[in-house]
Amino acid sequence: MFEISRLFEEYLKTLNAINSTLTKFFNIKTYFKLSDEEIAESIRAFYGLYLENMKLALKTLNDLSSAFLKGDPDEFIKAYTSILTKFENVYAKVMETPLLVAYLNEINKLYLRFLQGIQNYNNYVFHALGLVTRKDIVALSEAYVDLKGDIKKETRKLKKELEEIKKLLKEEVVK
Repeated sequence: MFEISRLFEEYLKTLNAINSTLTKFFNIKTYFKLSDEEIAESIRAFYGLYLENMKLALKTLNDLSSAFLKGDPDEFIKAYTSILTKFENVYAKVMETPLLVAYLNEINKLYLRFLQGIQNYNNYVFHALGLVTRKDIVALSEAYVDLKGDIKKETRKLKKELEEIKKLLKEEVVK
């Protein structure tokens, strides 16, 4: 009997661990540093978007069908552009929510990391083939700028030393 209760206890601990893992996995706060208020505001905006889309879809059907029945192409285009403007306004409100902004920022970061990975892979392949890469060109241009700066510095030193030598020679010639 003791073994069954212990087995059941371990089973509940395992379920609790799975539950906490899934909760962390599906919790927005795990991935984005947002407050509860920002998350609630975003969710309200998403529900508002859904309701506004339903209203606009019905209005779209009504407006476009009535414009189509009038038989005037200009009226149809006017109704269509008016509806597009309304949809853009509704989506603009949602695009400014903190949750969507955070989500799009993460997608952007992932995309940039992906591009960097492709660029590094291409550099390795091009190096293996003996071809010049963008990284090589950047390194050469940086080395060129450094070398040019060093040459200017040394030239200034040499000019200064030459001036001093000329000055000493003039003094010796005068004596």
